[in-house]
Amino acid sequence: MLAALALAFAGVPSALAAEPASASPPAQIAGLALGTVVVGRTTYEDVRVRSRDARSVLFTHRGGLASVRLRDLPPATQALLGYDPAADPGDLPPPPPPARPAPAKPARQPATADNSTTPQLEQLFLKYDTVPAPQPLQSLQPEFIRLNLAAKNQGRRPSCSVYAVVSALEFQNARLTGSLERLSEEYLIWATRRSLGLSGPNAVLARDAEGEPTEDVGFTLISVVTALQTYGIPAQADMPNVPGLAVDEVPAPTPEIIAKARARRLVFITQLPGRESGTLVNSLIHALDAGFPVPAGLRWPHERSIRAGMLAEQTPLPNAFHAVTFIGYECPSGRLEDTAFIFKNSYGPRWGRGGYGRASWNYLSRHLFEAYVLDVRSNASARR
Repeated sequence: MLAALALAFAGVPSALAAEPASASPPAQIAGLALGTVVVGRTTYEDVRVRSRDARSVLFTHRGGLASVRLRDLPPATQALLGYDPAADPGDLPPPPPPARPAPAKPARQPATADNSTTPQLEQLFLKYDTVPAPQPLQSLQPEFIRLNLAAKNQGRRPSCSVYAVVSALEFQNARLTGSLERLSEEYLIWATRRSLGLSGPNAVLARDAEGEPTEDVGFTLISVVTALQTYGIPAQADMPNVPGLAVDEVPAPTPEIIAKARARRLVFITQLPGRESGTLVNSLIHALDAGFPVPAGLRWPHERSIRAGMLAEQTPLPNAFHAVTFIGYECPSGRLEDTAFIFKNSYGPRWGRGGYGRASWNYLSRHLFEAYVLDVRSNASARR
């Protein structure tokens, strides 16, 4: 089922800023092998933990990457992860809806209000169940270049999901307003850690075999989207990126910056449907045909195996995941299996071809596991 979130960067209760309580996870949480884990009707095999925060555990499994609420795990698994159900603070209250809430079924409603679906998004919803017919060339790259949205460099910080989301947001904002406004990755890194309950120098996502804190292993796209929903995002001028800072060293923004971040434009976010990678790739083609850049997560090979930014027949590393922004594709033959997808990376302009790469249909049909559309629209009531 298609997951959709209508996001308004305004009016979030102050209670959301409170730090969640958490039972202390065991020191050697990262890399912990759990074997087979059954959560509801879903069975995960070959489970290996990547991180654990106040409410959820992030792990790899035979089918890819997953994040599960700790309270939904079997009691034996909860105990292994150091989770006490009695101490669970519960879910944070959701942010209030916009003054004019989005329709319950946006794909079936006319696109007339500021926070209803746009015609492009509505048409995209209706195409998801159809097999795409790829065009010879469908690319937003010339428009990215015209808008001066060059590939950024995330540096050594594992913040690719943040950069992928911000890249799509900046493009959508620039297309809507006709002018470029840089947004703050630094703020969204802070917001994602805050929404995950990670705060302070000792709050890290992973520890080494001796129990010592290690570098953060990164965020899933859904974690970044949740933080965006809760805290919004300001202009980069309000909270500039500071090269060299580790993610746990990013300082908290002032209350004034948080207030400005929450009072921005409306964004409607949808997760592309497709339980299997091949079906998800079909949805990706539909989204690109509709003119949307698509932040996406995929398994990633060793950098030494990537030539000129091309992902084709490489075998991904066992626990390597990366997020990029897909901006188009090429398919001269018109056959799905011949499609080469174009993506914008966050390794700087010297990576690949000017910061851009290509991924074959075959690679993505095996290794793509999540993708989102961010539809930015004007909001007359929002403070800018």
